[in-house]
Amino acid sequence: MSLIIQVFENYFNFEVLFVLIIAADIGGTNARFARFETIGSDLRCLKTSTVPSKNHSFIHVVDAAKRSLLTDGAKPDAVCVAAAGIVEADAIRLTNASMTVSKKTLSDFFQTKHIFLMNDFEAQARASSLPQLRKKFIPLK
Repeated sequence: MSLIIQVFENYFNFEVLFVLIIAADIGGTNARFARFETIGSDLRCLKTSTVPSKNHSFIHVVDAAKRSLLTDGAKPDAVCVAAAGIVEADAIRLTNASMTVSKKTLSDFFQTKHIFLMNDFEAQARASSLPQLRKKFIPLK
């Protein structure tokens, strides 16, 4: 999930000893989520979850992901989401589904104020411009 790089650029530095990050790629058919943790500069993907998003509300999708990824009750330090749509204010309205990705919903569900939204193409462009971090990318299937 290349969009994880955005979290590091905007909020964290690699000196942090422990950080829990939820990253997501929200699409019109499926939403893919991952739980990442860092220890020093080591980024590890601990768990992934794919949630059907077609014909479901954003709240349903986020709730299912939270139940899958945070079974230990942990609270993420940040949530970073990419979706197919234009980022306007604090939301992304998907162009290929009747769903709106909302910072407020993410903040409420994951209990963190560090929410980052971006267009899915922006996430790919940012990732491709950082060759030193390519070896850390973890593909989700």
